[in-house]
Amino acid sequence: MGKDNASPFTTVLRGSAIVFFGFGFEMLISFGAKLLIARYLGKVDYGEVSLGITIMTLVTAFSLVGLNTGIGRYIPRFDSQVDRGSIVRSALEIALPLAVVSSIIIILFSDSIATVLFDNPQATALIWIFAIAIPLVVLFRLSIGIIQGQQRSVPKVVLGNICLPGTRFGLIALAVFIGLGTQAFAGAYFLSYLVVAVAAMYYIFTRVSIPSTNQYTPMRRELVSFSAPLMITATITVFLSNIDTLMVGYFSTTSAVGIYNVVFPLTVMITAFLTSFRFIVMPQISELHANVRTEDIRRVYALTNKWIMALSAPVLFVFLFFPAQVIEITFGAEYTAGAPALSILSLGFFTHAVAGPNGATLTSIGNTKAIMRINIVVGICNIILNLLLIPQYSFVGAAIATGTSYALMNLLYSWQLYQSTGISPISDHTGQIITIIASLFLAFIILRNIIFTSKISTLLLGVALLVIYVALLFSTVISEPEEQSFLKTVFEYVLP
Repeated sequence: MGKDNASPFTTVLRGSAIVFFGFGFEMLISFGAKLLIARYLGKVDYGEVSLGITIMTLVTAFSLVGLNTGIGRYIPRFDSQVDRGSIVRSALEIALPLAVVSSIIIILFSDSIATVLFDNPQATALIWIFAIAIPLVVLFRLSIGIIQGQQRSVPKVVLGNICLPGTRFGLIALAVFIGLGTQAFAGAYFLSYLVVAVAAMYYIFTRVSIPSTNQYTPMRRELVSFSAPLMITATITVFLSNIDTLMVGYFSTTSAVGIYNVVFPLTVMITAFLTSFRFIVMPQISELHANVRTEDIRRVYALTNKWIMALSAPVLFVFLFFPAQVIEITFGAEYTAGAPALSILSLGFFTHAVAGPNGATLTSIGNTKAIMRINIVVGICNIILNLLLIPQYSFVGAAIATGTSYALMNLLYSWQLYQSTGISPISDHTGQIITIIASLFLAFIILRNIIFTSKISTLLLGVALLVIYVALLFSTVISEPEEQSFLKTVFEYVLP
């Protein structure tokens, strides 16, 4: 194996490790913030805050029109600083006006939203605060896209994974300490995005040469042409993550929204490793694709997929077999009714790990229209399933609908990727992982029902199987030179 072949995956491993530790910190702090809100406010008020966050997230996705992803792919293809600056300026000229207009529309219709979705006319002020935050969120997301295009992990980690959740957690903790209500928690989100948006813009304008009018080459048409399919993709992706919350709020109660929104943040932990790898993989594969290094793309994908699946499996194991215990330990016994939803959603989210960075790879090779078509189909299916299941099964129905939709999306993404490149999530690298995971999960189910029937013995059995799993990974799966070199470096750093 030549050095050139090893280099791309080595870059992915090192960059993803940095992003993962940052993302892990972000998840821990964000999770802690939601835990504080949920425990302090209770199911009903926490449901209202969750609906406000959902509205802000959905409108932000529309306002960005996919530009945050478009920039991440476009910038690596230009060497000129003037061209890169023109891309940044063009993106800002498109997204900011859209964000301001969207914010104004939400404010104008806040009374109707409060009555229909929140079932509480007094929630208008809460909606206003989240609406005003939308332009700030857009600025921040664009900045992260620019940093991704520059293939710089550290600024993304500092701004997105440390500053944002850290500031938000501090403000939420202050609101809890003082004893404030739901509007204060909305204000914590607004102020945290204000801080990171200002910091991100300062970083961008000091690191990117924004061209003057004489040097500026508008790239709005090119960006929109590329990013329009991504807008639909991003919007539907956000829909898959949030439309169920809105529909639970409409068809059920804010209490049900509160329960569902303690389950969802837990389930997202399964995608932590995918998110970390994806941030580095997309520009890396885009660069390899531009240089027509097809074999390198396939190898990077296969090895990345193997690591994502291997690292995500233990999280699935815990959420699938110990859902009530996880919810009670974290958010409290008040929310344990969400245990079935946690198990169901976990299976749906794990299809991301099985399929690997399929969406990011399709984006990197420019196949954005296929992504758009797939997401339209999946979005329609998701809405239909939610309409059929939520009125009867509440948040459990939402979990079934969302989990099924994610599984369908990954199936279609992987099929499209195979048609375009010959890349399949099932390879020699991932086959071993799948066999080990399936064998240990089956062993746990059989032994739990026959021998280890008490809670304590079941827990000890789970711990024992996780230890066996880690041992099997190190002895049979981690076999490539880059992997061994990377782990050696990590162990030397941790255990000097």
